[in-house]
Amino acid sequence: MLKQAMELLIRMGEAAHGPRIAAERQRFLSLGDVLKDAEVEVHSVVQSTPPPEEPEWEIDDPDPTPEREGPLQWYLVELTIRPAQTAGRDVTWEPVGLVVAGPDSQSGAAGAAADAERDRGEIYEVQIWGGQEWKDAYTAECAGTQRLRLQLGVPNGVDTVRLRYHFEVFGEVRLSPGHPLAG
Repeated sequence: MLKQAMELLIRMGEAAHGPRIAAERQRFLSLGDVLKDAEVEVHSVVQSTPPPEEPEWEIDDPDPTPEREGPLQWYLVELTIRPAQTAGRDVTWEPVGLVVAGPDSQSGAAGAAADAERDRGEIYEVQIWGGQEWKDAYTAECAGTQRLRLQLGVPNGVDTVRLRYHFEVFGEVRLSPGHPLAG
């Protein structure tokens, strides 16, 4: 449903505004290119306690997030993200733009829309290694390789996730107890 609505709005805009809308659409779809084919090196995965509950706001959302079936399993994941060759491309990215994607998730607008219809989990906190300590990454704009610590939650039974940055899916994080880096 979300995918069809997005495509309809894009087609309507292109019909009304022609090349300008097509160029903006391309720019929008390329926002995640900086992490296309990025490598993810996982340093550690340990189970963590759930984050504090946030108050629920009454929002009239016509397109709510998928219903969650049960509590999430929470992990602290330390990893390094290495963008692929960045020659000629914008190399800055924002760690808070990362979201949990499923192991079968696909890059592109259709893949993002499909993920939006399923509960893949969430990233609650993002920290960046500052050389001597972990720092809050909510205002960080990064260039190139970065070491991060993510507190992420996934539905019960999920043992592998990937990361999504805008429309690009990359990397793999194994959360299963049998994985050598799992806690």
